[in-house]
Amino acid sequence: MGQNGAYDIDRVEDAPNSQLMTKKDYRLFGLALVILILAFIPIYFMMKKKADRSVCLRNIQGTMKAIMTYSQDFDDRLPPTFADDGTGQPVLFEAMDGKRYPFTWISSVSSYLSTRLAHTCPAAQKEENAYSFDPKTGGSIPSTYGMYVAYSSVPINEIDQPNSVILLSETSNKGAAGSFDPKRFKNGADDGTCIAWSDSNLFPSEKTNGVTRLAFSGTAEGPNSKAEGRHDDGSNYSIKPNQQRDFSKVDLMYTDYDKSNDLLRGRWRQPLLLKRTP
Repeated sequence: MGQNGAYDIDRVEDAPNSQLMTKKDYRLFGLALVILILAFIPIYFMMKKKADRSVCLRNIQGTMKAIMTYSQDFDDRLPPTFADDGTGQPVLFEAMDGKRYPFTWISSVSSYLSTRLAHTCPAAQKEENAYSFDPKTGGSIPSTYGMYVAYSSVPINEIDQPNSVILLSETSNKGAAGSFDPKRFKNGADDGTCIAWSDSNLFPSEKTNGVTRLAFSGTAEGPNSKAEGRHDDGSNYSIKPNQQRDFSKVDLMYTDYDKSNDLLRGRWRQPLLLKRTP
C-alpha cells in the first residue's frame, strides 16, 4: 500500500504473486493477438471465396428460373438475347443517366428475378459488369451472366440435348479481366450478356473454334491451359431449364464443328430446328 492507502502500481508489478496483468503480459497478449489476426486472414479469404461461389450459384440459378418463368408467359420461348437493329447490332436505349444501353434478355427477365437475388456474381470485378436497359425504371441493370445466342427466342422444346447444352454462364464484358472477346459490337454496346462465337455474334461456321466472353481470365488470345475461372474450380454455368448447375473448366470454351450438317455439337450444340432446316 502507498500513502493514503492507495495502491502503488510499481509495487504491484514487482510483486511475484500479483493477480494483475503486468506491462510484459500486455505486450505478450498484444503479440499473440497480432499473430492470431495474421493467421486468420487466409482463412477469412478462403471463407469469402466459398461464400461468393455460393451466392453466385444462387444468383445464376435464380436467373435461369427467371428465364423459364418468362418463357411461360411468351409461348414457351426463351427470350431474345438482344433487340437487333437489323444489322446484327443491339438497339440502344437512352436511360435516365443520359447513357445508352442495349435492350437484352436481362431487360426482359429482370422483373421475374427474386428481389433477394441479382444478375451478378460478387466475385466479379466491376469492369466485368455488362449493363442492360431497365424498362421498369428507365435506368440500367448490371449483369455478369451471359445467355448462349444460339437459343435466342428459341422454343424450349427445341433445346438439343438439354442435359448437356449450356444455356447460361458466367461472363465478362468487353474483354475485361483478360477474357476472350474478339468480336465486339460495332456500336460500342456492352456485350457481356451474350455468349457468341470466335468468328461471329450471329452464326457459327466451320472456322469457329470457341465461344466468347466466358469468365476466364488469361484467355484474351483464346483458350489456354493458364486460364483461370472466377472461382477456384472454374466458373458457374447452367445446363438445364430446371436450374441444374455445375462448374466449367476452360476446355469448355472450345467448340466442336460437325461438317456433316454444318452445325456445332457437344456443349455448344445448336437448336433442333436447325437440323430440320434444309
